[in-house]
Amino acid sequence: MYNNKLTAEEIAEMADKGEDITHFLSTPEKGYAEKLHNKKISKTIVDFSYDMAEDIDALASQLNINRQAIIIMVMKEFLIRNKISEHITNFQRFSSQGVMA
Repeated sequence: MYNNKLTAEEIAEMADKGEDITHFLSTPEKGYAEKLHNKKISKTIVDFSYDMAEDIDALASQLNINRQAIIIMVMKEFLIRNKISEHITNFQRFSSQGVMA
């Protein structure tokens, strides 16, 4: 068994020799894909105008992601902003009633 405190260079040399170095590699926590796989997903068909689809595709190209990722990102941001707005409204209502004193 190998010492787990080898340098990166020593591990690289082992890999170059074809030795198994997988036990030196840490396994990351569940990645996004695995977390997504465990979620229930609802598929939705959305109709966009041709111009809007072109704009989405242009942005997706700039960010090097696909159209679906752009749509999900924008919707998530909208939902987060909406929730924040609800919290602010509730806070203002409670503070104006003297509840938050």
